[in-house]
Amino acid sequence: MPEFLKLCLGLNRLGLQTFLVDQDQDTHWFQLELAPRYYWRDWYNESLSQGTLKDQIRAFRSISTKQPFFNLENDNISLDQYEVYELTTNSSYEVLKAAVLYNSPIVSFPTRNPWNKSPLQVVIHILDENGYYEENSKNIINLYSCKTLSENESKLHSPKNKSSRICEFFGITVQMFVNDNERHHLPHIHVSYQSYRASISLDDNKFLGGSLPDNQYRNVKTWMDINRDNLIEAWRLACKGIQPNKLSPLE
Repeated sequence: MPEFLKLCLGLNRLGLQTFLVDQDQDTHWFQLELAPRYYWRDWYNESLSQGTLKDQIRAFRSISTKQPFFNLENDNISLDQYEVYELTTNSSYEVLKAAVLYNSPIVSFPTRNPWNKSPLQVVIHILDENGYYEENSKNIINLYSCKTLSENESKLHSPKNKSSRICEFFGITVQMFVNDNERHHLPHIHVSYQSYRASISLDDNKFLGGSLPDNQYRNVKTWMDINRDNLIEAWRLACKGIQPNKLSPLE
């Protein structure tokens, strides 16, 4: 079985889902061309009749696509003001932007630099409201082989990846990740609504990443204003590795 598919199955075993990110390809992985005029759909259809390829088929089916990968419906975030560069090549890649935005590792084919090493060092440029670039750096785990997955498995299981669902209302889920003060360095919550994901600062209710529809964003801000003191206390506990308590929903 190809190493990439073994990685997908390994991540699936850990409860992690693999998303395909390639802005130059069709929006569905079935359309990826494996050889001239030979696509993944062709391989998949041929393999259905071969019982020995069951695991490979299962690995393919575990891969998801998300198009567009970034939700831009909310005017509070502009991805044109947000760039991520790989340090050694000084190149910007959508997959690295996605990794930073979603605070996740990546899975890659180790065909050339920089995809044949881990971690990947990236520089993050964010244009602030005053027109100045804020620069940060980050290491992104690059799972390019089963060996790198084995070496990083403990990190994928680390407490900072454990989330606490602290509230739900109107179809909105609010979470706070334990020991999640490495990425934004600011107190924040993680909010999800349908396919939308966002990180929101506890200080000013502004987006640190992602987006939400306008109505849901207004509801979240109202809820945050009501629970400001409780949210700060929950963040303090989470930074110490303690699961915060659940908070009352917006009614």
